[in-house]
Amino acid sequence: MSANVFTLEIIKDSLVAVGEEMFNAMLRTSMSPIIYESTDFAVGATDAAGNLLAQGNGVTAFLAALDTAVVSTLQHHEPSDIRPGDVFITNTPYEGGGTHLSDVAILVPVFHGKTLIAWTVNKAHWTEVGGANPGSVSTTSTDIYQEGLRFTFVKLFDAG
Repeated sequence: MSANVFTLEIIKDSLVAVGEEMFNAMLRTSMSPIIYESTDFAVGATDAAGNLLAQGNGVTAFLAALDTAVVSTLQHHEPSDIRPGDVFITNTPYEGGGTHLSDVAILVPVFHGKTLIAWTVNKAHWTEVGGANPGSVSTTSTDIYQEGLRFTFVKLFDAG
């Protein structure tokens, strides 16, 4: 398939607009000041395999982790078990571009008919995930479970 420069420019600008719209929607609808005041989050869209296609402004380290969150989700869930309406959540620091438990990624597959064509992803800092200390940050924790809830590529919603 070949495309002329005009078509490529339209596609590129559309992907940039997708990232900007995702960023602005998250900023406007969040109930957490760490999101709407500090913008401690990132959003993006990938293709079905997890290759980053679009991104909004956001924390650079999070932007670099959006695609790996999708790839790791695909490693934990059979593609045949992923359906429209599914929502996945992860915050494990050990794979998928994780940093610490308070940085949570939400992933939603996008379908055209019955075909998985893309993923939308947001990764944001949660102020509390139920750790031993307030804010789920501790220098005295001796294992990961003292830091809070750990979501290892959990299917949060099954077919919506």
